[in-house]
Amino acid sequence: MESSKSSSLYHFRKRLFEITHNTAHLGSHRTYQQLRACYYWYGMRQDVACWYRQCSYCAENKGPPLRLHGQLQKIPVGAPMDLATMDILSVLPTASDRSKYLLVMVDVFLVNGWRHNHCRTRKSQRVLLPCITECSRGSDFRGN
Repeated sequence: MESSKSSSLYHFRKRLFEITHNTAHLGSHRTYQQLRACYYWYGMRQDVACWYRQCSYCAENKGPPLRLHGQLQKIPVGAPMDLATMDILSVLPTASDRSKYLLVMVDVFLVNGWRHNHCRTRKSQRVLLPCITECSRGSDFRGN
């Protein structure tokens, strides 16, 4: 009896969402605001967000991001290790030694097409960078 009650309640709530959302496909937040004016249930915001993500019409017709991205340009570099970039990769499976992150550092001079054998080092050697002038500009890298 309880399961049929919750099932019919779920379908009723989803139908309310469909009636409200399908009139104009206004998005998750606006649909939630319109529903909230007349109805409420526990977990309503999460339900509306979940159903909105399942709307194929919204997925197909979603516009480009509002913030335009700048064009990439080459950075002039004169010598090896003049400019190095770094970032932390975190979307990796956990390794056997339980490490989860990978620090990636790139010498921009080598990326720009200049390849020299004397720039390679053995695995056992540690390379110290004289200065790192560019990074992902994340809060972890800011000195202030």
